[in-house]
Amino acid sequence: MMSNNKQQKLPFSVSLVVPVYNNEQTVIKQLDMIHKILNSLCSDYEILIGDDYSSDKTVKLIKDRYAENNKFKINVNTQNLGIAKNLKHLYKNASKEYVALFSADGDWDPNDIKRLLIKALETKADLVIGERNKKKQYNAYRRTISYLYNFLPKILFSVETFDAGSIKVIKRDYLQDAKFLSKGVFFEAELIIRTKKNGGKITNCPINFKRKNDKDTGAKLKLVFESLVDIAILKLNGL
Repeated sequence: MMSNNKQQKLPFSVSLVVPVYNNEQTVIKQLDMIHKILNSLCSDYEILIGDDYSSDKTVKLIKDRYAENNKFKINVNTQNLGIAKNLKHLYKNASKEYVALFSADGDWDPNDIKRLLIKALETKADLVIGERNKKKQYNAYRRTISYLYNFLPKILFSVETFDAGSIKVIKRDYLQDAKFLSKGVFFEAELIIRTKKNGGKITNCPINFKRKNDKDTGAKLKLVFESLVDIAILKLNGL
């Protein structure tokens, strides 16, 4: 198996996409770690960074360190687009066979990207989703929102999303031709639903998520409402 042979490289290329926003405290350490991991694991890879109009030193730190590194592609939005639009832009510009989503806010373990990629290889999965242990990380309200976010697709679309808002690895073919309708954070769940509907093999993999900040944007009522609207739109369009 690959895990027992440190010299063996993945037989496919990888685009790592990293949305960032005001991550000056964590971004360089996280990107350095993930770059080292990909370099040891992949013969052909790229790291796409999408800054969503940060107001701190995030952009300067990234450019100072990686602007001359041809493995990195850095895009800075001219206004704050929100996570869904930022992700769509990153996914659209990914050019390799598999696309891996990572976040540099410090909550995620870069080593989990390696686990997800190897899981994709060993199971021949088209989509591998990192599954968090949210019981230890979130309060009851946030767990309820997360439960509904993953439960509704199972009831309404007959698709198990596992942990839609988590890091993941997906075959690029399932990103390029799909016409995504979701405008908000439900976009990631729609990605999973469409992959399944198009015959993709989906699996999950436990990850070492550790919440290190107090921001809880995923549970804001505005985002919850936007997700419900997106769900209605998807149903009306026959997904």
